[in-house]
Amino acid sequence: MKRLPLAALMVAFFILLLWAVSVRQALLFLIGIGMGAALAGARFGFTTGWRQLIEHKDPRGVTAKLCCWQSRPFWRCHCWRTTPS
Repeated sequence: MKRLPLAALMVAFFILLLWAVSVRQALLFLIGIGMGAALAGARFGFTTGWRQLIEHKDPRGVTAKLCCWQSRPFWRCHCWRTTPS
């Protein structure tokens, strides 16, 4: 995969966000791209846990993902509340 066209597309989209929307959204876009690149570089993802489970009989990755999925409704309901209850 050639990275230069992808990088050029991201820079163009950043400039478009900066010009058409706001500085905040453009910076959030860069932060998201950076975090995604870091996680992809670390090979953090759903399939890694399954591969470790099948190849090495190591269920830690699948267990961690299931725990994250299970706790997601709790965090959405209790921790990210924007209005006082």
